[in-house]
Amino acid sequence: MHALKKNLKRFVTIAVVLSLVIAIGFLIGKSFSTKQTTSSSKEYSKAHSVQPVEPGKSDNYNTSSLTSSLGSRVPASDNLDKRITRYTDGTVDYHPSIDKSRMLYQTEKLPRADITIVSEIIADYRKLFETNPFGSENREITAGLLGKNPKNVIFLDVNHVDLSPEGELLDRWGSPFRFHPLTSSLMEVSSLGADRVLWTSDDLNIDLSEEADL
Repeated sequence: MHALKKNLKRFVTIAVVLSLVIAIGFLIGKSFSTKQTTSSSKEYSKAHSVQPVEPGKSDNYNTSSLTSSLGSRVPASDNLDKRITRYTDGTVDYHPSIDKSRMLYQTEKLPRADITIVSEIIADYRKLFETNPFGSENREITAGLLGKNPKNVIFLDVNHVDLSPEGELLDRWGSPFRFHPLTSSLMEVSSLGADRVLWTSDDLNIDLSEEADL
């Protein structure tokens, strides 16, 4: 009987020791795994982090860069048509439209006049290319009016018109004009108005029958 108690006590002691060893081993392994996972996560985050894009950089529209590049152009020697000025870099200024763009934002005129001016400039583009500027987004259409077209023709005075960092043509309140191509020969132009909110009473647009006659 005494021997049985002694063996039982020894068994319990061994079991307790083994339990402690297993528990300590588990804790050490968990700690190592956590550190490794944290380190890997930090390395992955560092390698795949998305940096914030500053206005005028990366895919955003660099207005100052465009102004500088257009300002440094050299006129070509074969400028016989007074409506246009050709440059040695292949770009062409279309003065009737550029002159119209300089009439935007005039405080002595009603805001709706800006809608008419933009529509007329798009009509000038359409007369030259027999279609609207490519795209349905403001920045796509504005890019077309700033020379991103088959003949590199520029229809806007970049030193006068207001452009967002993304290259959007802005109205007098700082909101992007809204363009809605209805057909290849008809485009609706509108503005959010002074409250800069869509679908309110001060939204501005041009009657489509007027736009068709431009």
